[in-house]
Amino acid sequence: MVKIDKNSWNALQNAIKDANTILLSTHVNPDGDGLGSEIAFYYYLLDLGKDCRIINISPLPFNYRIIDPDNVIEEYSSNTDKWLACVDLAIVFDIGDFKRTGKIGEIIK
Repeated sequence: MVKIDKNSWNALQNAIKDANTILLSTHVNPDGDGLGSEIAFYYYLLDLGKDCRIINISPLPFNYRIIDPDNVIEEYSSNTDKWLACVDLAIVFDIGDFKRTGKIGEIIK
C-alpha cells in the first residue's frame, strides 16, 4: 500500500495518472462528508477515463441516497473481491484509523 502525504496534491495527481483501476471507499457506517467526497471524486476520475468504483464496507444509509442518484455506491460483498485484487490505487476518505475500513482494508492492504 502506498501512502500519499496529505499535503501533496502533485503526488496524488501522479498516483492517479499512473493507476488504471481505482477504488474509492470510506469508513464503516459512512456519513455525508465521506460519501460526498467519494461521489465527487468518482465523477472526477470517470472524466479522466479511469476504471473506478465506490465500494464501502457498510450499506449506504437511507438518508444519503439522494446524493447517489446513479447508484454508483456499492456495498462490499465477496463478489467484489476479484475486482479489489486488481486495484492499482485505493483512495479512502474520512478515516482517522485505517481499521475503520473493515474487510476492504484487509483486502487492499
